[in-house]
Amino acid sequence: MLRWVGPIVLVTLLLGSGFVVASGPARATSGAPALAHLPALSGPPSARASHLAEMPDSASAPQSAVKSLKVGSAPAAEVYDPLNGYVYVSNSEGTTVTILNGTGVVTTTDIGYDSLPYQMTVDTRNGWVYAVHTLDIADGYNVSVINGTLVTKVIPVGIEPSAIAYDNATGLVYVADYGSNQVTIINQTRVVATLGVGQTPDAITVDPANGFVYVANNGSDNVSVIQDLLVFHSVIVGLNPAALGYDAGTGDMYAVDAGSDDVTVLQGTSSLATVAVGEEPFGATYDPSNGDVYVPNMDSGNVSVLNGTQVLGSVGVGGGPTSATYEPSNGYMLITSAFARSVSLLNTTSVLATIGVGTEPVRSVFNPSNGWAYVVNQGSNNVSVILYMGAYAVTVQEAGILHAGTSWSVDVNGTQNSSYMTSLVLWEPNGSYLLTSFPVNGYYVPNAIPFQVDGAPITETLNYVLVTYLITFTESGLATGTSWNITFDGVTEQTTSGTLQLITYTEPNGSYPYTIGGVLAYKRESPAGTIIVSGGPQTKNVLFAYAPEQFLVTFAETGLIAGTSWNVTFNGTAASSATPTISFTIGNGSFSYSVAAVTGYTASPISSLAKVNGGQLRVSIQFNSTGVGSTSTSSSNILGLPPIAWAGILGAIVVVAVIGVVVWKRQSKPPTGPTDETDGYVTGAGPEP
Repeated sequence: MLRWVGPIVLVTLLLGSGFVVASGPARATSGAPALAHLPALSGPPSARASHLAEMPDSASAPQSAVKSLKVGSAPAAEVYDPLNGYVYVSNSEGTTVTILNGTGVVTTTDIGYDSLPYQMTVDTRNGWVYAVHTLDIADGYNVSVINGTLVTKVIPVGIEPSAIAYDNATGLVYVADYGSNQVTIINQTRVVATLGVGQTPDAITVDPANGFVYVANNGSDNVSVIQDLLVFHSVIVGLNPAALGYDAGTGDMYAVDAGSDDVTVLQGTSSLATVAVGEEPFGATYDPSNGDVYVPNMDSGNVSVLNGTQVLGSVGVGGGPTSATYEPSNGYMLITSAFARSVSLLNTTSVLATIGVGTEPVRSVFNPSNGWAYVVNQGSNNVSVILYMGAYAVTVQEAGILHAGTSWSVDVNGTQNSSYMTSLVLWEPNGSYLLTSFPVNGYYVPNAIPFQVDGAPITETLNYVLVTYLITFTESGLATGTSWNITFDGVTEQTTSGTLQLITYTEPNGSYPYTIGGVLAYKRESPAGTIIVSGGPQTKNVLFAYAPEQFLVTFAETGLIAGTSWNVTFNGTAASSATPTISFTIGNGSFSYSVAAVTGYTASPISSLAKVNGGQLRVSIQFNSTGVGSTSTSSSNILGLPPIAWAGILGAIVVVAVIGVVVWKRQSKPPTGPTDETDGYVTGAGPEP
């Protein structure tokens, strides 16, 4: 995804003017969302340009080839050093600067301090490169000075330096300190002044005609003007000025107001006009060949073309245009489009060509020593070098990749190119080439393809096939000729091939379960497991030991009254039990068994074979009552007793109850005298007469 990258470098290097300008990283401000808040670039680009788009047929469009150079993490900016011809690339997610020469990487220089290097400028008198440390809380905020490939000095500056510019007339370097609302001024390696400006200064550049230094203050909506180490004026502009661009033809300065979608045109310390442009303008670059100024509008996907204070028109380009760079070798303006993964070549208001580059191209710089353009691809951690020359389209088609939208890559004589589409177009001059491919999601192309470019476009096809690897099972420990088997990923295979026996499979990357079949009289070290195939062949040795394995064979009965004794004879061994189970241990094989008779019951089965094959076995025996001499539980029994038994029990209970009543009544009568036999009542006796 796009990473903490701000308004793009406005004028990279004006030939003859002798100064370099740069702007700082965008931050979340009202009306001007930072580029880091844009949607991430992920997955196949359905409506975007392919990674390498075919250039349109145009007699005036320069043909080009693109070479990719790997750099550090999230490259964000680059500068060209005219003294050594190097291109310096800052890697914003780390501590390094990558140095390029032509189409090669010279070295990667660590500037230290957990710096997150971002903006850079060049002292054209001595060739020194100044790189700001945007995040250096532990050791303070600094600017590193790189001489050639070595860091020779680290200079403390204000909080969170965001932009830097060099004044060729005075030799001074100006650093906008976003977090401390100031500008630090450096003379070679010494800080000579610190000036307070507006809120959150985010861009800085120099007017070589009058020597003014302009500072865009993103948080206070104004531009501070510096001369002779003093801030002598402030100009109100639009909302959230985030970039500055100088028109060498008129001497005007353009303040790009990202929050109000316009450009304020300044002349000296006066505001000439406010010109409406597209949504979220991201920079302003002067074209000396026609006097126009180009303003990329990131949210509206176009470029506004201005001449003075007049809008000549707008040009639609790829999604998310973020920078414009003038290329004096051909007089065109190169526009980077972050969301389209492409750059567009503009001639006034016409798009001459669209060239595919890496992921999230955010900036570019022109190298006058070789006439090539260097495009920073922040999302793919590389730089695309656009080589303008007589070249022809080489269309590479892929066939055999099963998943639509899969990214695939090829290498042509050391240059890597990628695509999400079914084809990509390379631009190559006449010559002999070797086309190789990289494996994709388990697929590969078996052979490299040589091809020849000879004054005409050609097409080559890559036929991808599934990558498979050999999986081999070997055994040790079995006697010669012993049969053994494996069930691998649901398929069973068996062999009896000699003392060292093999079973082989061919499978792509993945995880595969297997089970080793049991072998009579042998014990397996590991009966089951999983083979993981990950980019190479796999071999598994299966160990057998002659030590017949013993497994539990359990006979379980149902139907007998608890406590009833029963008997099983298994493989010639008899055993009895008054519990529901009888158990034996034995090795693999088929063994006969029989169940002894139990009075009043029949057993089912009464005899059969029990097959033991590498695991425990349970045999169920069902006893059913015959109803003769049986003590079994019938369907008419109550709580295990027949009805006649319950009748006797109930009768006994009744007798006991009657006796109990009689006893109780006798015990409850009062003492008695003579009995009146006439009425049956007991009466008390009086005295005799």
